[in-house]
Amino acid sequence: MSDQAIKIPDCRFEPAEYRGDMNVLEALAAAFFKTFGITQPTAQTKRRAAWFILALMTVGLIVIVVAAVVLAHIL
Repeated sequence: MSDQAIKIPDCRFEPAEYRGDMNVLEALAAAFFKTFGITQPTAQTKRRAAWFILALMTVGLIVIVVAAVVLAHIL
């Protein structure tokens, strides 16, 4: 091994103001796009898609809750 020092990468996180403005909803949309291999849309389209994904998740949750309540009353 040589006498050169081993460089360790800097693992500190940048402050939020340097990372850009991404909220939880946009992070969910980005994860959805990356998971299904969808091409990254523009900022406006990404925002619209994020709200659409939130609406679908909300409808899905409502359906599950209603089904659970109905099933609980039947049993």
